[in-house]
Amino acid sequence: MAVKTTATRYNFILAFFVALGSFTYGYNSSVTASVIGLPSFFSYFDIDISSTKGSSLAGAINGIYSAGGAVGCWLLSYLADTFGRRRAIQAICVICIVSAALQAGSVHIAMFLVGRFINGIGVGMMNAIVPMYQSESAPASQRGRLSCGGWTARERDEEAIAILKSLHSSTDSSHGNDSPTEYQQIKSQLQLEASEGAQNLIQVLFNPRWRRRMLTGFLVQFLMQSTGILVIFNYQILMYNSLGLTGSLPLLLLAIYNAIAAFMNWVNSLILDRLGRIRIITIGLAGCVIIMSCYTAMAATYIGTDNRVGNAMGVFFIFAFMMPYAGCLDASSYVYCAEIFPTAIRAHGMGFSVSGLFISNIIYTQAAPTAFNNIQWKYFLVFIIVPFVGLFFFRKYCPETKNLSIEEIAGLFGDRVIEAPDTEKMNPRGWELRKMLRRHMQLFKRHHFIIGQYRMNERTRVGGDAGK
Repeated sequence: MAVKTTATRYNFILAFFVALGSFTYGYNSSVTASVIGLPSFFSYFDIDISSTKGSSLAGAINGIYSAGGAVGCWLLSYLADTFGRRRAIQAICVICIVSAALQAGSVHIAMFLVGRFINGIGVGMMNAIVPMYQSESAPASQRGRLSCGGWTARERDEEAIAILKSLHSSTDSSHGNDSPTEYQQIKSQLQLEASEGAQNLIQVLFNPRWRRRMLTGFLVQFLMQSTGILVIFNYQILMYNSLGLTGSLPLLLLAIYNAIAAFMNWVNSLILDRLGRIRIITIGLAGCVIIMSCYTAMAATYIGTDNRVGNAMGVFFIFAFMMPYAGCLDASSYVYCAEIFPTAIRAHGMGFSVSGLFISNIIYTQAAPTAFNNIQWKYFLVFIIVPFVGLFFFRKYCPETKNLSIEEIAGLFGDRVIEAPDTEKMNPRGWELRKMLRRHMQLFKRHHFIIGQYRMNERTRVGGDAGK
C-alpha cells in the first residue's frame, strides 16, 4: 500500500508553472478560431472562404495542425524517456516558439501550413507531457515519483529522498518522515518494472498486459473529442455566421466563451477528486449528448431563417455545451489517462493516448467546413451518436482511479505491485481497529504490570512472615 501524503505549496507552484504548457496548447489550438472569423486573414492569402477551395483550405489549417499533433505524440515517448521530462519540456517550448514565429511571418498559405504542422508537433508533445509530469511529481493522491526516478536509476539515494522531502514538506513533520519509506516503494517498483525490459511503442501495443491500458487511453481521448468540442470551438465564428450574427459580435462571443471555459476547467479540478473520474466523466458525456441534441434540433429548424428567438437559442446551446465539457471532461480525461500507465510505459502511453485526440481532430475538423456547406446540421448527428455509444463502453471497461496511487492503479490492471514497508491501509475502519488493538495492548500491559507488582509484594510478605 502506498504511503499517503498531502499536497504542499511547492506541489501547487510546480503544477501551476508546468501548466503553462497547457496554456501553450490551448492558445495554439484556439487561435485559428478567431483568425478564421477575420475576413482580412483570407484576403491576405487571397482565399475565397465561400468557395470549395476556400473551405478545403480552412479545413487544412486545422487538419494539418492535428496531423502534426499526432506525430508529436508518437515522438514524445523517445524524447521524454531519453532526455528526461524536464529537458523534453524545454525542447518542446523551443519548437513551439519557432513554429509560432514561422506562422506569424508567413507570406504564403503554404508557408503558414508548414508552420502550422511544426507547431502541431510541438503542441502534441506538450499536451501529452504536461499531465504526465504533473501526475508523476505529485503526492499519492498527487505523487512524487518522477522527480526522484532519475536519481533512483543512478543509485543516488540521498538526492532522491531529498527531492521527495521537498515535494512532501509541510508544517506537519510526519510527512517528511515518510519520504524514506515512500522512496523504498518507488525504488522497488521501478526495479520491478525495469526487470521487464525496455519496450518500444510497437512492443507495448502487442504486450497483452499493457494493450488494454493503451487502447483505453486512446479511446478515452478519442471519445472526448467525439463530443464535437473542437468543431464547435474552431468553427464557432462560422456557426455564429450561420445563425445570422456578423461583424465583431461573433469575436466578442468567442472571447466570453473562452473565459467561461477557463472558469469551468477550474471547477473541474475542484470536484474531480470528490466525485471520482468515472462518475464525473459519465456526467459530462451525458450532458454533452443532451445539449448537442438540443442544438441539432434547433439548427435543423432555424438555420437559414430570420427567427431571432431560434437563433438566440442556438447561441445559448453553444455556450451551454461548454458547461459539461469544460466542467467535467476536459481536465478529467487527461488526469485519467496519465494515471493508468506504470512508469515503464507512461511516456508511450500518454503519447499514444493523446494521439487519439489529434487523430479524431483530423477526421472531424478536416471534414467540418465541407460538411457545413453540404449537409449542414446533419453533421452534428455524429457528435450525438458516437459519445452516446462510448458512454456505455466507458462505464463498463474503465476502472475508477480516485485517491489511488500509481502503484495501486497498476494493481487494478493485474500488475505485480511492491508493497511499501511498514505501511497499512489508511481507511476509517482500519484506523478504528488499530486504535482498538492499541488500547487493548496498553490495558493488557498495565494489568500485567499491576499483577506482577502484586505477586512481588505477596512473595515479599510471605518471605517476611516465614522469617519471623
